[in-house]
Parts: sequence; C-alpha cells; structure tokens
Amino acid sequence: MQTLHRIRRSVATILLVVFLPACYSWKVVPISPVVTEQHPPKIRVTTTGGQRMELRTPSVVGDTLWGSRFQNARRENGTVMPKPEEQVAIPRADVLRVEIRKLSTGKTIGLSALGAVVLAAVALEIFCNPQASDWPDMFKFECTR
Repeated sequence: MQTLHRIRRSVATILLVVFLPACYSWKVVPISPVVTEQHPPKIRVTTTGGQRMELRTPSVVGDTLWGSRFQNARRENGTVMPKPEEQVAIPRADVLRVEIRKLSTGKTIGLSALGAVVLAAVALEIFCNPQASDWPDMFKFECTR
C-alpha cells in the first residue's frame, strides 16, 4: 500500500509542476484594437519614461489609457501588504508599449511532453521495483536494466 501512496504522490507532484505555472508570456500588441475591442482583463504598459506597470480593466477614452493599478507596500518587518487599487490615467503619447498575456502553445506542448517523460520514468521505476510486493500480480513486471 505504501507503493501506491508513493505513486499517487509522485503523479500529483508532476501534474502540479506541469500545469500550475501555465505557459503564458507577455506579447506586445497595438493599443487601439486590443484594448478597445478585445477588452483584456489585464495589460502591462511601459511608458516613454521607462516606468512599467500592470493595469486591470484597461480602457481608452479619447487619447488617454485608463486602468486600475494594484500595488504592494513593503513594511519594515519585510511583509508585503496590498494597497488599494488606484485609478491611473496615462496620455496615449506617453505609452511606449502595451503587452497582454498570451498562452504559449509551444511552451505548453514542450512542458507537457517533459511531464509525460518524467511520469513514464517514475512509473517504470515503481513498476520494476522488486520490493513492490503489495501490488497485485497483474501489475508486477519483470524489467531488465
């Protein structure tokens, strides 16, 4: 029974490692059609002054980009406490770059394939282990190394 528990724990760990990070990356997009038509929940903006910030619920009104910026405040003891969101208005002329998060298909496929290889290696190690005496006979294999 201990071997079965070890398998479950290994599979759960592998699945968490593979699927929790979700293979997203930031992609540079033009401000007009993306923000005004697609209404992404969050964008990353870089201003001409070099400041980078993430804005939630962005919108374009006239020649100004609006959104809510969430900030963290670091206390003296090192803990991070969230501050309330503040409404931000950035003139369109001051926007250097706008980015949105997109799912990276290549990274997702590569990471999933790596997870499958690791899962297969763990399964072979467990099934080929001669000490797996608590397994039913149908799950025992004679493995050559």
